[in-house]
Amino acid sequence: MKKKELFLIAGLIIFGFVFQYFDSGDISFIKSCNSDHKSIRDKNHPHEFIDDFTFETPAKILIFDNPAGSVEISPSIDEKISVELVKIIYHKDESKVEQFRNMVNITNRKEGDKAIIEIDPSDDEFPYTRVRTHFKIFIPKATTLNVKNRFGDISINGSGTSVMVDSKFGDISIQNIPSDISIINRFGKTKISNISGKIELDLKYSQADVSGSSSIDCRISHSSLDISDIKESSSVKIEGVHTKMRLSEIRSDLIKIKNSHNMISLSDITTDELLITSRHCKIIADGLDSESIAIKNSYNRVRLKNLKGTSLNVLLSHGDLDLSLKSMFKKIFVTNSYSDITLKIPGNTDPSLSMNTKYGDIKNRSNLEISSVKAKYLTTFSRTGIGSEININTSYGDIVLSELPQ
Repeated sequence: MKKKELFLIAGLIIFGFVFQYFDSGDISFIKSCNSDHKSIRDKNHPHEFIDDFTFETPAKILIFDNPAGSVEISPSIDEKISVELVKIIYHKDESKVEQFRNMVNITNRKEGDKAIIEIDPSDDEFPYTRVRTHFKIFIPKATTLNVKNRFGDISINGSGTSVMVDSKFGDISIQNIPSDISIINRFGKTKISNISGKIELDLKYSQADVSGSSSIDCRISHSSLDISDIKESSSVKIEGVHTKMRLSEIRSDLIKIKNSHNMISLSDITTDELLITSRHCKIIADGLDSESIAIKNSYNRVRLKNLKGTSLNVLLSHGDLDLSLKSMFKKIFVTNSYSDITLKIPGNTDPSLSMNTKYGDIKNRSNLEISSVKAKYLTTFSRTGIGSEININTSYGDIVLSELPQ
């Protein structure tokens, strides 16, 4: 027998072995895998089991832990906590279905003022490839929520106070909560709206959308973040890595942003103080109104348009700066290196200017009369006025001064 024929026969034997396990639904090598994989045939063989239960006495706190499934939490019509449960077993073999059904038990109990809902077994021993438990829970609005969920979505609407959510491999939707919320999410979308209290976010590999809320404290990485429609906020603080950030329509006392290796976009922002510390980030802003603006960035360009405020401080390296002022600041200080600076100021202004560039050039395209001094490596432009103080320093880059059209 030829070598090719031997390989063909061996391949057919291996294929038959693997197919047998897929066909039987008994895929032992992924049984303990924390994933949503099921046998090809089992996906077409869901078996549903429905159960309802109620906590007869009121509880101030609900603690919920679900290893694999979804949970939807809404207000109840009375002071009781009531639960609707759908347990789904994925298997074509009826005896196996009964086996997995008996393996996964829902426990609910009261401990003082706490109502507790848990799944046994949890985490490591849970048959993730076979079972999902989906909950609808109705609670009094004043109930404190502590929710942990995996491999499924979380929806909370108009119920719960001091809400804490821990999620992985599922989307989160929380809205209309009149208190603080705290969210941890991994590998899922996060949508939050109309929260009266403080929002604390810890997100990774997420797509987050926050609107109509109050103060925000966010730690985020390898994600995208969209914050909008924040009308009255004491602070918006974001600490991110590899995260695309978009902020719009925000009214806040303080906005503080830290990010790297992605884009920061701002529009229609009014705040007492704006602080941005970033690396390798493209920064684009249109319509900033702030008493104090401080930006530090490197290895990407910064575009600031229609700025209004009192103090502006920009520290850059290896990134062009395009700065367009809606009105004149009292003080502007810009330092850059290995990049160009373009400054556009309103017409009919009388600023004091000090511009210096080493190994570069300065171009005056405004109507201001400016004295210039050129040395071997250094070019200096200056003038004395009664308005703003503008101080710009760069090296290995040009400076262009121009006026905005009237």
